[in-house]
Amino acid sequence: MTRAPKLVVLGNACRDVIFRVPAFPRPGETLVVEDLTADLGGKGLNQAIAAHRVGIEVQLIAPIGTDETAIQIRRALAHEGMSLQGLLEHDGTSDTSMIMVGPSGENAIVSDTRLIRGLSPTRAVELVSQAQPTALLIQGNARPETTRALAKLCRAAGVQVVLNAAPLHANLPSLARDLDVVVVNQIEAAAWTGRDGAEDAARSIGSELAIVTLGSGGCLLSLRGGTPLRLPAPHVESMDTTGAGDVFVGVFVGEFLRAGSMEGAARLAILAASDKVKRSGTISAFPSRVDIAAMRRYLVART
Repeated sequence: MTRAPKLVVLGNACRDVIFRVPAFPRPGETLVVEDLTADLGGKGLNQAIAAHRVGIEVQLIAPIGTDETAIQIRRALAHEGMSLQGLLEHDGTSDTSMIMVGPSGENAIVSDTRLIRGLSPTRAVELVSQAQPTALLIQGNARPETTRALAKLCRAAGVQVVLNAAPLHANLPSLARDLDVVVVNQIEAAAWTGRDGAEDAARSIGSELAIVTLGSGGCLLSLRGGTPLRLPAPHVESMDTTGAGDVFVGVFVGEFLRAGSMEGAARLAILAASDKVKRSGTISAFPSRVDIAAMRRYLVART
């Protein structure tokens, strides 16, 4: 009998403080915010919840503090019906991200990732081995040596590895041959490959599957250097792009594991990310499990 997919997401979970601003400040400039909200976020938590809402088993491995944010993270995962076993408690505060959102919905983010960067390669390998995933999703927030150790572990064990290389570190491209999927945006793709054109960059990333997200332009899919397939995104009025990339990654990985279609998973991920940008906030603004199921039915009806 084929084993049901189990995705382990190793990453950060934090408090997002979101400032809506009339414009992004210039150096030395002080601006008055138009609105201030707080939400839960962090690329690990975001992607784990998005993937779980697709309908697969997901376990998040993330270090958290002992503060109110940590309590809220536990509640959020419990509300989703997800395991709390991978939460690693450390004395003190949880990580925080400060997010500025401009009039067009674009954002600028500064993140404190000290807890996830404090996770050693040895401890990370131990935790992932214990979880026994069929696939591992990691981001650029972990220490590069931790990412390398996990990629080698999973390659040897036949576990699929997906890297969302954000933030991008200079030595991550050297791991390409040990990665099944790399997901990057246009800026990260250019930095990874040294190529400015999105299609050239997608062909040059070096993983089995490379995905370059294009924001409102959809995404590019390239199998091991092949001609990229461009998938468009629907036109929507964007209020806040915060977390949209994480929705894309989580939904893509979850649906790819669930149904096995690379293109189908990417089309669903595009719809989910496009839906997210219509609302302000992070996790509170993500499409629900019901929303994602409706999007899947819509895509099936169109084929």
